[in-house]
Amino acid sequence: MNKVSLMLVFLLLGLSVVAQDQLIINGKTNIKADIKVYLFKWGEVKPVKIDSTKVKDGSFRFQKKSQLPGVFFLTFGKSRMPLVLFPEKDSLMVRVQISVGNGNIVSYNILGSATQLAYNSYNHERKKLYQDYSLLGVSYSSATEKSNHKEIIRLDNEMKILERKMNDLEIKTIDNNLSNLLSAFLVVNNRDKFNYPELKKKMDNMSTTLQNTVLYTFLQKHLLKIKR
Repeated sequence: MNKVSLMLVFLLLGLSVVAQDQLIINGKTNIKADIKVYLFKWGEVKPVKIDSTKVKDGSFRFQKKSQLPGVFFLTFGKSRMPLVLFPEKDSLMVRVQISVGNGNIVSYNILGSATQLAYNSYNHERKKLYQDYSLLGVSYSSATEKSNHKEIIRLDNEMKILERKMNDLEIKTIDNNLSNLLSAFLVVNNRDKFNYPELKKKMDNMSTTLQNTVLYTFLQKHLLKIKR
């Protein structure tokens, strides 16, 4: 892919928490255009927009009170592609590469939060597995068109192996992050994979500090729903 034709923007964000319940996001970009930046926080059902601003003279800023703990998202321009943030007490530094044309995130690097690092690691591993899965899907479609039954069976088995690997990665990441919001975030996004006993066990093992969060409350309601 031609990097020049993409017209990429490099964005440097500084995300810092100045108090336990206050969130400040400072952003820097090497362009001066008025790119709209949207800030979301996970709500009771889905992310809710809590603020927006524009890049002016290469900078932008958000300052919100009484927002932690929580899972946050940034989107740029008209893009709906979210950048997921797990701010804690320490500051986060975020480097994002986006496309000028549509605001899509091309790449990013986020440092400063243990939860964020765990999510980055999970996301990186899952992305590699998903890419392999997508390639197998293309080959599977080709084999189906050619009625190559032997190849269809082989590819189907390989796809099932990757599905198990992705599921194992999710479970491993959840179990390793029961003390922070990443566990609840992943369970919420994969809740239909858990039956009642499995979900209840995951929630019982989560840290008590998560029990007042919106994500945990959402899971409590879902738990009651599937118990019926």
